[in-house]
Amino acid sequence: MPISLDDAKSVAYLYEASLNRQADLAGLNFWIDVVDNAGYSLEQLASAFLQSNEYAANFGNPDAQSNNAFIEILYNNILGRVSDPAGFDFWTGVLDGGTPKNVVLLLFATAAENQAASPYIATLTEGLGGNYYFATDDKGNPGDDLVFDDDGGKVGIDFVTVSSVGVASGAAADIIDLADFLADPRFDGIDGHGLTTVIIDTGIDLDHPAFGPDLDGNGVSDRIIYTQDFTQDGDGTADDVQGHGSNVASIVGSSDVDYEGIAPGVNIIALQALGNDGTGQNGWIEKALQWVVDNAVAYNIVSVNLSLGDGSNVAGAAAHPYGFADELAALDRLGVITIAAAGNEYFTYQAEGASNLAADPNVIAVGAVWDGSYGKVTFQSGAEDTTTGADRLTSFSQRSTDLPTIFAPGAFIEGAAPGGGSASMGGTSQAAPHIAGIAILAQQLAEQELGRRLTANEFASLLYSTGDTIFDGDDEQDNVANTHQNYQRVDVYALANAI
Repeated sequence: MPISLDDAKSVAYLYEASLNRQADLAGLNFWIDVVDNAGYSLEQLASAFLQSNEYAANFGNPDAQSNNAFIEILYNNILGRVSDPAGFDFWTGVLDGGTPKNVVLLLFATAAENQAASPYIATLTEGLGGNYYFATDDKGNPGDDLVFDDDGGKVGIDFVTVSSVGVASGAAADIIDLADFLADPRFDGIDGHGLTTVIIDTGIDLDHPAFGPDLDGNGVSDRIIYTQDFTQDGDGTADDVQGHGSNVASIVGSSDVDYEGIAPGVNIIALQALGNDGTGQNGWIEKALQWVVDNAVAYNIVSVNLSLGDGSNVAGAAAHPYGFADELAALDRLGVITIAAAGNEYFTYQAEGASNLAADPNVIAVGAVWDGSYGKVTFQSGAEDTTTGADRLTSFSQRSTDLPTIFAPGAFIEGAAPGGGSASMGGTSQAAPHIAGIAILAQQLAEQELGRRLTANEFASLLYSTGDTIFDGDDEQDNVANTHQNYQRVDVYALANAI
């Protein structure tokens, strides 16, 4: 019999009580599935939690504890208070009478007093595909708002709208020497197959043909191997409404011949941490990053793309100030390469730097160059390119020699759009996934040629050392303060030859 919603909530209460932490959705859905499909009773699940290493690390070995000690632990850690004499006598009497500890644990976990202390669990809802999600999360402060870094996915364009710009197929590939890479028989088969990238964004068009066929007929393209919604949209699905995430994901891994991604064979995980309106909260981003840390090995994750930011400008490398630094450092230790958009606020600051996220020392910051000529382009921020041309720095792109920043094509890039079509978008949001895709190619090639993967530092060093030098102020015609500094723009073919 399918699990009831009340029993699913009981799993959540038991999870939190046994492991002494909030129920993360990935773990919670796993245990709900154990009850739903593997035939576990709630009492059996409680027994499994009691025997887990995580329970023992938090509360000690229950088999070695007296009944009195066990009950006091439940009061202190589940109900958050010392026991009252009447309650203590009652529950120790229950254990002394032969009731197993796992049953008492379940009763404490699902008690009204514990439920009142965890109101977010009451909002548990079953979403599409049988995945459960919390319609609201009022535990803890999620932090300040974040928005993706290009104002509606269009970099705040005033009069040149993204939908009116025709991007020549392969223009970006020519700039970064991807065409020569693809033509070289030494690199045949280096397309990302068997590896996984994670896109933390507005979600993804789940059944878009750019992400592979849907051979099993489940409504999800076959190369999209996992999705989860960390937002409070309440729809319980990472299906993209806004369009930004689909465009970004396709730059990494589209297999559509009209706008093929950098790594068209890669598997894709889409974690929605920006809402359907394109805004998000630090707490959502952090939960998504925590999921990646927990699942990097199981899913063979190679790169993470974060085309989002908070509008800040940090001059030099600095740990992320809003709680992401530990997750970013953990990803680095796991060998996962984390990429972030440098930001689109250069007109505002007129000084070198990048957003808080891109400035973290465990993140590669990516700025944007034009991938072709679009004439005069003016942006809502006030930035203006009087003329545009391939490989020129875009006027909006943040940049830094201290971080440093690697550059890639960012305006305008055609990619997947909700509904199965395509659209062109521009911003450092579009530049970043070029590097996330190149990281996949580099690691697949390194495994083939070196017998191991590159460290994140090795990959970053190769990016800069093999990149082509571009100079801010030689041919840029814009209304921002040119730095007259050299930067590096990625060269895929040179990078591959170096490996």
